[in-house]
Amino acid sequence: MSAGPAAAFFFVFAFLPTILFGSLTPFLFPGALAGLLVWGCWYWELASAAPLGAKRRERRLLQWAPAASLVLSTIVVIARGEIFLPSVGLAKHLMMWFFWVTSMTLAIPYFGLIARDDVAERDNKAAALAIAGAIVAFAFCSALAGHRALVAGLEREAIWGASGAFGLLLIVWYVVETKTHLSETITIERDASAGWRLAGVLLAAALLLGPGADALVVRDWWIGAIEISGVVLLAVAAVAVERIVQPLRSFRQPVGIGLAFAYVLFAGLVAYVGG
Repeated sequence: MSAGPAAAFFFVFAFLPTILFGSLTPFLFPGALAGLLVWGCWYWELASAAPLGAKRRERRLLQWAPAASLVLSTIVVIARGEIFLPSVGLAKHLMMWFFWVTSMTLAIPYFGLIARDDVAERDNKAAALAIAGAIVAFAFCSALAGHRALVAGLEREAIWGASGAFGLLLIVWYVVETKTHLSETITIERDASAGWRLAGVLLAAALLLGPGADALVVRDWWIGAIEISGVVLLAVAAVAVERIVQPLRSFRQPVGIGLAFAYVLFAGLVAYVGG
């Protein structure tokens, strides 16, 4: 079973119409059906591709990552009080999570990481960390985007804000990947530290891009400029750090965890300054 046909179905019947019309509701059924096909292929490939005797630890990380991202996104939504807004509710946010995280899983292979090959077949811990981190990052981006627009009752702007945040996060990933070739360090060298670093960069960028794109669609230019500028600085710093860290061969994993924490801390400080 291949994810290709399911991905095409999802893109044509859910992704494009939702972006063009700025509403999730008319495309709930085809989007849900296509998303279920994508996730069915995801779990089928993780379960069926593993050779006999292979460890299950890394596969379990990917199997539980979507559920964990959903729980964390729900906590964010409840903490911000959005479920009490008229015509919003938790169900619409669950739709947003389902839509964007499903879209992200289709994009992962284009960044050199394949769940089936790298995790299920090769039992690569670094790849499992990176992919799981990407899932959580895009889920956070979805949960944080659209808050200001939803408060103002602007559903279309909320969708476009989330779309912009999603696209910008993909661009950040693309820039970091093309300048550092982190995927090769993760898949070929099986460097768990690189998996932590990539997860940290994506999560930090998501913490800034969600509110940043949201501020821009409601014309809060100052906050949007601060958040987006923080993402630019984060990407530049990540590329510079990789040029220094990748040649190292000792104490890689502790360094990776520390750098991932530093990226997220930087994003938190920028978000605090931006208000």
